[in-house]
Amino acid sequence: MYKNIIIIDNQSYPLGGTSQVAYKSAIGLHDHGINVTYLCTDNEPNPDLIKKGIQVVNIYNPGIHRNPNKLQVMINGLWDIHMEKEVRKILSVFNKDDTLIHIHGYIHCFSPSIFRACKQSGIKTVLTLHDYFTLCPCGGLYDFQKNAVCKLHPMSMQCVLNNCDKRNYLQKIWRVIRQIGITKYAKNNSDLDLIYISDFSYAKMKDYIGTKHNEYFVRNPYDVGKESKYIAENNHNYVFMGRITKGKGADIFCKALSELITDKEISGDAVVVGDGDDLKRLQTQFPEIQFLGWKKHDEMDEIYATTRSLVFPSRWYEGAPLTPIEFMSRGIPCIIADSNSGKEYIKNNVDGLLFESENITDLKKKILYAENDNNWRTISEKVRATFNTNCYDNENHIKQLISIYQKISEKK
Repeated sequence: MYKNIIIIDNQSYPLGGTSQVAYKSAIGLHDHGINVTYLCTDNEPNPDLIKKGIQVVNIYNPGIHRNPNKLQVMINGLWDIHMEKEVRKILSVFNKDDTLIHIHGYIHCFSPSIFRACKQSGIKTVLTLHDYFTLCPCGGLYDFQKNAVCKLHPMSMQCVLNNCDKRNYLQKIWRVIRQIGITKYAKNNSDLDLIYISDFSYAKMKDYIGTKHNEYFVRNPYDVGKESKYIAENNHNYVFMGRITKGKGADIFCKALSELITDKEISGDAVVVGDGDDLKRLQTQFPEIQFLGWKKHDEMDEIYATTRSLVFPSRWYEGAPLTPIEFMSRGIPCIIADSNSGKEYIKNNVDGLLFESENITDLKKKILYAENDNNWRTISEKVRATFNTNCYDNENHIKQLISIYQKISEKK
């Protein structure tokens, strides 16, 4: 087993899904007596990690979203030479025989150069596939211009010529150039082991990745704790929670629920929790919908207490979304689009419902099914009785990680 684990993520604060996993794994591994070094690019590293006794090594880099110097962003986002040199220096002090590098998020601050720095260090490296950047220039196997899942072979000529970027085609070409480095030093690097986070996302990637890597499965952790179980069949509201964008399907939720409310076919309200690019447009278009903005963790109880079902209509594939877990762990069933990886969490008509992605009529049909108290009592009782929170706790996640690290070390 490795003595040292180096965790690499753009940030040391658990502010997004990927960073939450990196942060929680660092603390969990440290609590199991493993020497953890956390490599990040924050302005100020997270003091909570330092207080735990974890060595945090910070190379400040505002990254492609926070750097006002657009020329720097354009150059360093493709391949950050400075970051590569700094990472190589940091890695040089570790013994390659008892150290493992685990990369989580890299695209926004470290750039693809992180993979060459790790490879040249001779230290065994593993990458968790939180997204689709290993294959896809835009990171989601999604066409933002068409607002639809992209079926083109990533980096094929058809892909390169297709304007799928959320901004413009010049941005797409920039992403394609960046992808060349990712392809060479990640996708085609047989020394890099991969961890996938859902069978669904792996199925979408495996034909493109090939068989050159050792691959493992680790479920993302979610701090479900010992939360209250709500009696969803006694509630009346339908909830969308997430970024208010077309990719997340916020418009699908709003249209379906607006029609049902207008026709007086449901007894509760439609509630949107979140923010995003489409907020103002949807607020204007659908005045029947309640838009609440983001809610803090301790403010969510009032949402759960009135929720009959979470509707998760995401158009894109997702990796392993946490929002359905958040609601199901509290006894609230979900209605999920059949196009995204959230469908893995439920058995259709047993502990949740699937609807045909983007099909407003089918979504309305499933919501009307949920409106029947007997139908929803059966499904809600199944969720309360069978949802296993232990699958998602951090301790289980850490045990899975340590087991995989052990397997990797035995293959040396």
